[in-house]
Amino acid sequence: MVTIVGSYLGIILLVWFILASLMSIVFSAILTGGIVTRLQKGRSILSTEFNPDLSWKTILLGVLVLGILCMIPIIGCIVIALIFMSAFGFIITTIKNKVMV
Repeated sequence: MVTIVGSYLGIILLVWFILASLMSIVFSAILTGGIVTRLQKGRSILSTEFNPDLSWKTILLGVLVLGILCMIPIIGCIVIALIFMSAFGFIITTIKNKVMV
């Protein structure tokens, strides 16, 4: 009985993990575009509230910057991994806060 229930729970959690990973890929482009836009406007990127200007230009800029970072051999992969992990953590924290409340 435990194996049957555990297998269904494992499948549900695997699907949830894949969806959160896909969402974090999209959000990492938005996050990168927002950071680059803030740097262009001269605002600090270390503020506690992240409120990017969500336009197609910001998202396109984030995708382009991630594409350029992908071409840098070692440092680019590390930076992309850090951006992805921060986006993934943001999504997991947001989902946890919405479910717990």
